[in-house]
Amino acid sequence: MDEYNKAMKMFPDNLEMQYWTAITLANGKEISRAASMLQSIYKKDGNWRELTKRLPKVGLLTVSEKDLKELLQ
Repeated sequence: MDEYNKAMKMFPDNLEMQYWTAITLANGKEISRAASMLQSIYKKDGNWRELTKRLPKVGLLTVSEKDLKELLQ
């Protein structure tokens, strides 16, 4: 997370850096924090929501169905 935080400080407007930070948080069971970040990202570019739907199938997002629903709101 330290590296992600440094990267976000260097590129604060880069949605991809924010997105993967949120996914890392979700995988670390910080669902509420990740969901909050993702909501902001989805408002700027809805394509990230579609990617989030696909990540569990390829093993890049390892959350329960309930948590996935929260992340997709």
